[in-house]
Amino acid sequence: MQDLPVKLCDLPLSDSLPPQCRDRLQKIEDSIDISSADCALSYGADAQKQLVQLSEQVLSKVKNKELGEIGEWLSRLNAGLGSIDGGDRRERKNPRKTVALLKARCEKAEKTVDKTALKLQNTLHGLLCDIELMELMIEQTRHTLQELALYITAGMSKLQKEQKNHLTPTEHGTVHTGGVQEWAGYCDRFEKRLLDLHLTYTVCMQSVPQLRLVQSSDTLMAQKLQSALTNTIPLWKSQMVIALSTAHTLQAENMAQDLSCLTGRLLVQNSLRLKQTVLTAQQRSDSPGVDISALQEVNKNLIDTITEVDTLRQQGASARRTLFAELAQLCRNPL
Repeated sequence: MQDLPVKLCDLPLSDSLPPQCRDRLQKIEDSIDISSADCALSYGADAQKQLVQLSEQVLSKVKNKELGEIGEWLSRLNAGLGSIDGGDRRERKNPRKTVALLKARCEKAEKTVDKTALKLQNTLHGLLCDIELMELMIEQTRHTLQELALYITAGMSKLQKEQKNHLTPTEHGTVHTGGVQEWAGYCDRFEKRLLDLHLTYTVCMQSVPQLRLVQSSDTLMAQKLQSALTNTIPLWKSQMVIALSTAHTLQAENMAQDLSCLTGRLLVQNSLRLKQTVLTAQQRSDSPGVDISALQEVNKNLIDTITEVDTLRQQGASARRTLFAELAQLCRNPL
């Protein structure tokens, strides 16, 4: 029979075990029945189940991580903040339009910043929970390692005793007969079980540094997110305030310039109006009170009126004389 590829000195807790572990190790060894098929199948299965549950937890946490969405939000935020640069030259010619556009961009960017900050906070909270969970999983892995070490150590001790009690050195290399051959089969079967437990122990032992690496990555990411929340986000908002303040200052300067130009135009327009009013008043004051052409027109109309009245009077007198003559004729010739 081949030697088991696991040495007692290769396992932790094998050289110096605490008293409680020694007692449990002895109980495990006393409960081993190499001749039992159930023992060959289920020995150390509880410790292996702990590793399976641990692997499922790790897989679930890794599978549920959605850090890619943060990258998309950061890209959108970068595009939104990139637009807050005061606009192009055509926009700068119209300060009111520039300020209005800048306010709209800042409002849109602020909403994106707030949403991004909320996403970062949720992600940071998830990372902190993962870090704490990783620490618990590492402790659970160490406990599983201790359990596996106890099962392997107890099984090896029991196997060596059974080999010594039922298999004699003179029978190595020969065909076993009777009970000796049967016990050789039991030992070989249990040895395979111990080998399977040792493989589980090796996988579990390798998972500890893997969990530490994941925990370290989560810690670094959490530090970056924390720095973004405490430094980057406030910096973005302060830069938006500076951009708006600068735009307001530029708008005020342009308004002052426009006011100055408007004041100059008003002064010039008022001086022109004053000049025209004074000249018109002077012209009117120097002109006679009655226009000579109007007097001439009035005199002509008066002469025409008198002439026409005299003509009408003469025509009326002639008509009356004719009427009187006709009436006298009628009186001399009655019916």
